[in-house]
Amino acid sequence: MRPAPGASGRSQTLFAITRCLPFVVLAAVLSIELSPAHTLYTGSLLSPAPALAAVTMGPFGSAGVALLAAAICGITAAHNDAWGSEVVYANLLALVVVAVASVATSAVRVRRDRELAHIRRIAEVSQNVVLRPLPARMGVVNTASVYMAAERGAQIGGTCTRRCPPATECG
Repeated sequence: MRPAPGASGRSQTLFAITRCLPFVVLAAVLSIELSPAHTLYTGSLLSPAPALAAVTMGPFGSAGVALLAAAICGITAAHNDAWGSEVVYANLLALVVVAVASVATSAVRVRRDRELAHIRRIAEVSQNVVLRPLPARMGVVNTASVYMAAERGAQIGGTCTRRCPPATECG
């Protein structure tokens, strides 16, 4: 997934930060769990990572983050001699549930985004057929027109900026 075309610099920065967030969480959990001063159990923070990834990544990105989180869970459980404890298995189960939901949700969102982009392309073509630009001149009269959409960001409508040479038809 990418930020929306024409997004402001602030939006793009926020998108990049949001996209890095799951990896920051995974790195923090790994560093805390492998730390010699490990007193805080952070394994439960692994399960939200795929959901965070689903916000900005597609289904493959969400699945990748889920696999990375499962690997970190295994590494930290082995390092802390926690295999066999109910907490580790509960965290793995929660990770699987959240991962499946995140992958499914992001797959649906990607499909809907593609459908919306397709519908917008059709609407834009339809608009160009229905709202044909005026010629720059009609006999001795110069013409100009502007059409502004009622909704900001709408693909249907917009400002007509096409210029035609004198005494020719636009088309």
